[in-house]
Amino acid sequence: MKVQLSLHATHLKKRFGSRRLDPYAIITSDTDGDTEIGRTKIITNATDPNWTEVFDHELQEGLPSPITVKVLDEYHNDHEMGVVTFDLWEVYNSDLKTKGEDLNRGKGAVYLRVDDPQKGNDKGTFLLQLRALDLKNNEPGLFGIGVSDPFYEISRKYFNPSKGFVYWQRIYRSE
Repeated sequence: MKVQLSLHATHLKKRFGSRRLDPYAIITSDTDGDTEIGRTKIITNATDPNWTEVFDHELQEGLPSPITVKVLDEYHNDHEMGVVTFDLWEVYNSDLKTKGEDLNRGKGAVYLRVDDPQKGNDKGTFLLQLRALDLKNNEPGLFGIGVSDPFYEISRKYFNPSKGFVYWQRIYRSE
């Protein structure tokens, strides 16, 4: 059975004395002998990264399916921030199909979402044009000459009235 995996993290801690954190994550399958499922992009200077990558994975019915998520900091030469392990069946069968685990030594938390594959059809084209004018620089920097790094996200809303929750799945994040 095919599933899609997505990640986000919260409250990641910067190294002592550091002003910056550029996190990314690597997902490996423990059942396949530490086979890499995928790695996220680096999100610059983020303590609450919302990675937009979605990874396809084959989930075997009735077999344990542990995976490991390793969070690293690219700014500090790929310093390992922590490692967590999830059982995909446990996450998939939970009400929200999402589970969080704390990283080692209180360095934040990682959340995994396991979804059914998105089904689409190729019956048309959707064209979208975005434009942003007069954006305010919220990062003044030294002497007020900092550079903003604007981005946008496109999300899809999932609503389940019987369970009483709303979930926004990131579809795309600009760089």
